[in-house]
Amino acid sequence: MKKSITILLSILLACTMLTSCGKVTNGIIERVKAIFIFRSIRNLDIHKTANDSKNLDSLLVKSANEFSKNLPMMIDSETRLDAVIAYSKTLLSVYTIVNFSRDEIDTNELKNNAYPQLLNGIKTISDLKMFRDNKVTWVYLYRDKDGKEIIKFRFEYEDYREDKPMLDAMEYRIANYTETLRIKPDDYEILNLRGNAYAQKDNYDRAIKDFEAMLKIDPNNIDARNGLEKILKWKYEN
Repeated sequence: MKKSITILLSILLACTMLTSCGKVTNGIIERVKAIFIFRSIRNLDIHKTANDSKNLDSLLVKSANEFSKNLPMMIDSETRLDAVIAYSKTLLSVYTIVNFSRDEIDTNELKNNAYPQLLNGIKTISDLKMFRDNKVTWVYLYRDKDGKEIIKFRFEYEDYREDKPMLDAMEYRIANYTETLRIKPDDYEILNLRGNAYAQKDNYDRAIKDFEAMLKIDPNNIDARNGLEKILKWKYEN
């Protein structure tokens, strides 16, 4: 069985660039105090560099290099921070999940749970305002115990700008499933997941379409039949 396990704890320790963030385990958010990697530039007036990208890059590189003297660093029992790299107004953190291989990890579930939480942290944590104002790009790279890439998150200004509304976790799941279905339109497992996600958002018509699409692929599919029956009941009771 693939694991999203405590990696969902650990993934938000990509928020070690933040001062505090939500830690996720099986969808439950706990408040934790995280490490602020770039404490060395916290007191610098980075706003003065807004029109000087070279100066901004220099500050970020200096800070990353200073912090990197402490690396590698175990963040928790599952996660090691290996590198912090700054380049071209971009902050890259490289992590290793030390106890699991890529094949043991449910990357789809990991993406669905972690992405909205990371993005929300970047958008809302007050100590990151100077980075938002300077349109810094955030990249979080996770590798497995063998050094193979598990997942990469990248957040550019267009992703976290203030006037862009946040997707809630379920909306993000739907968007992720839809992206997968563009590539594999007959993936009935993803259709099932999206159908259930639509149902949880009370979008019964779209849920019905997904379950009907599943039945076209496999007329005897029990999940599709049960899902369709459940949705039709909810729709007409509400």
